[in-house]
Amino acid sequence: MFDSPLIREVTLKDFLQTKSGIKMKNIQSGVLFVGAHWCGHCQSMKKDIEKIAVIGGIRMGVSFLDGAKPVNKQLLNLLDVSGFPTVFIIKKNKLVKYNGARDHISILHELCKSDDKMCFL
Repeated sequence: MFDSPLIREVTLKDFLQTKSGIKMKNIQSGVLFVGAHWCGHCQSMKKDIEKIAVIGGIRMGVSFLDGAKPVNKQLLNLLDVSGFPTVFIIKKNKLVKYNGARDHISILHELCKSDDKMCFL
């Protein structure tokens, strides 16, 4: 869905299930975008996710989980994803579901609130 090398596609191997929930293995702070190529709302968010990746650069991780792939069904269940797009803010490897506005400024603002090192605004 994304052509940018700054957006990494992830699978189950990139996550760790703990007593306190599911965590990202190699990303301390950033954004996880869960979507599908056939989802119109996901397509409309694509440019905002790409802008987040460009603005964040190497300081944060921007990851994409392809919800259309059957291999990711177990992970969608673990993350309690019930629809697309779903956005998670990654804070200290932990995933926090983001329910705010779906534009890059709002998502970056949420990252800034969660981690001063992630302030881009």
